[in-house]
Amino acid sequence: YVIRQNRVELQISNQQGEVIATLISAPLSAGKYKINWDPDNLPDGEYILHLNIGKFKETRKFMLFK
Repeated sequence: YVIRQNRVELQISNQQGEVIATLISAPLSAGKYKINWDPDNLPDGEYILHLNIGKFKETRKFMLFK
């Protein structure tokens, strides 16, 4: 059988729309994945997470507190 893969991109941007981290940018098959991200060099504040899987797109805002 053929394992289907979709292009997956997971990025973090700041409020100005600048991409500050690309956590994933690769074709992946369905499943669970764990991603480690170290935001130590970033100031506290609001950031935006962008998840694109094939034609599916999701955007979420989150607050970073240290």
